[in-house]
Amino acid sequence: MDQNDLRVVITVVSFIAFLAIVIWAFSRKSKPDFDVASRIPFETLDQAKQDEAREASQK
Repeated sequence: MDQNDLRVVITVVSFIAFLAIVIWAFSRKSKPDFDVASRIPFETLDQAKQDEAREASQK
C-alpha cells in the first residue's frame, strides 16, 4: 500500500462520514431536537431582556 492508496481510503471514509451526517441532519427523527435547538437563541434573548428589566426596576 503506497501513499496514494492511503489518500483514496481517507477520501472514501471522509465522504461516507459526510453522507452519514447529511442523512442524520435531514432525518425525520432529528427534526424535533433541531426545532428545540432553533428556539434557544430567542429564549436566551428573552431571558436577558427580562433580567435587564428586573434589574432596572430594582434600582
